[in-house]
Amino acid sequence: MRNILIIFTLLFCSTAFGQQYILEQVSSDYVAKFEKKFESTLEEQDESFSVMLSPQLYPMVAEKNLGKPYSYERKLSDFRVPAICEYYFDKSGDTLWYTMISWRATNGVSIFDFAAKNQRLIEEISHKDEYIAFFKKLNDQISVDYGTPNKRTDKLVNVGENTIGEKVTWETDKIKIVSEIQMPKESEKEFLRVSLMTYWK
Repeated sequence: MRNILIIFTLLFCSTAFGQQYILEQVSSDYVAKFEKKFESTLEEQDESFSVMLSPQLYPMVAEKNLGKPYSYERKLSDFRVPAICEYYFDKSGDTLWYTMISWRATNGVSIFDFAAKNQRLIEEISHKDEYIAFFKKLNDQISVDYGTPNKRTDKLVNVGENTIGEKVTWETDKIKIVSEIQMPKESEKEFLRVSLMTYWK
């Protein structure tokens, strides 16, 4: 009986974790319903403000004719800071092509409140080990569905000199998934985040 309970618990945890993320091409209506279970807030879109993905982030951006991103902030997060989830669809909103989920240390703090952002970053740096553990957990869960990563990069070239990071990549002929962690070097107080990027080809 005890063994059955342990197996059930492990299966439940794995399934619950998998329900945090969308790894299928779905519509904007589906995403809106999906985000409701996290009590997410949809950021209002400024029609005069254009947001574009770079080819470095999404090589197929020029051919996909993407609309503006739908950006959700999750009230119920699977980590110690709120998750910010950005979804890019075709202009009809029928097909999802690119997602970015970010667990940044300063999520939930106004971008204009610099004092609060600095204070939050100082507080979160003391929990850096939790960010590392969450990053490893995220990678383990992705590997359940996508197997051993195709690539690991220990030194990221796009981060500042006071920041260190690691990137892990899974790729098939249809999808690319990249998890990344960026942390300040010892005694530094800079960027701290975990992110998960997914795009379809």
